[in-house]
Amino acid sequence: MSGMLRYKAPGTLEKHVLSPFDELIIIDNNQITIERQEGDSVQRIIHVIPAAVRALVDSIRATLAGDHIRLQQHYDVRVISIGI
Repeated sequence: MSGMLRYKAPGTLEKHVLSPFDELIIIDNNQITIERQEGDSVQRIIHVIPAAVRALVDSIRATLAGDHIRLQQHYDVRVISIGI
C-alpha cells in the first residue's frame, strides 16, 4: 500500500491511498469523509465521528500540533527521562 498522510492545522487529517486503489479519507472537525475511485465514478461517504472515536482523533491532532494541554484532556501525560 502506498499513499500520503497529511495534517493541516488546526485539525484536518487526510489519508490518501494511491495504490493498490485510490481512496481519500478526510477527518475535519467531527466529520469523516471517505472517497473511493470506482472505475469512472467516485463513491463518497460522509459520517459524523462517533463520540467513542473522537478522543482518539483529538489526541492524534493534539500530538501532531504539539498541543500538550489538549492532549492532557484525554490522557495523563508525563515526561520521563531514561538514561542511556
